[in-house]
Amino acid sequence: MAQPRGVQLDSTPVSAPVHVSSDPSALAHVLWELGVHAVDATPAGSRVGFDLSRAGPAVRLALTDGRYDAAPGALPGPQLELPMDPMQLRSTIERQVGRFSIEPAASAHGLCFVIELPMQALLPPPGASSSDAAGTHAPPAGPQA
Repeated sequence: MAQPRGVQLDSTPVSAPVHVSSDPSALAHVLWELGVHAVDATPAGSRVGFDLSRAGPAVRLALTDGRYDAAPGALPGPQLELPMDPMQLRSTIERQVGRFSIEPAASAHGLCFVIELPMQALLPPPGASSSDAAGTHAPPAGPQA
């Protein structure tokens, strides 16, 4: 997708795997839409950045395009068209109990599309059963007869 257009993809790896609580197909759809959009908005010879990091109890995914038509600090508006529907993407992420925002890029140009999703607990808290970590909660045991 990016290579034929002459766009380089940069990513920042995390030190340890992260697991999020979300619908994998919904998340894949949003990431695909954002990725295609970022590559389309970025001129040849520029970069698209993908950063994955931990932000407290959440995972933060930031996709930054390399567009030149976004002045420093600019956010989408009538003068800056987006071929995707950011409200639809926001709604999809919010249904995953996450947050979606569009921010000015840290670099001189571009937009940064940010997704924050809650991390999935992999180890049960002390005193909890292993099924609690998977998101299934058994009813409390009643009195034994």
